Amino acid sequence: RAVALQRHSVSLLIDFLETAEQTALTIVNQQGLEFLQINPEVMGTSTDMLRRAALILLNMARVPDNRNMFVLHQSRLLNLVMSQVLDESVSNTLTEVLFECSQVS
Repeated sequence: RAVALQRHSVSLLIDFLETAEQTALTIVNQQGLEFLQINPEVMGTSTDMLRRAALILLNMARVPDNRNMFVLHQSRLLNLVMSQVLDESVSNTLTEVLFECSQVS
């Protein structure tokens, strides 16, 4: 609840995910996908932290009163879902976020 009350929490969490995704993409382009899979910490964060950020977004999106906070960010979430370098569990969670945002209360 406290996170949802912060004005820019959704934007900041998505920024965190986008930064990690961009870093991962740069690493894949320079070093290859296998290098990233063996050394995920080179993203500057852990896969677990990315999962946690996605889960926070999901829990926020499940509250009908919070859904309007996601309207401006749906295209950003969709771009992350389609990412080829993000962990599959993170992408799946973000897919659930988009689904929750589409629900009419």
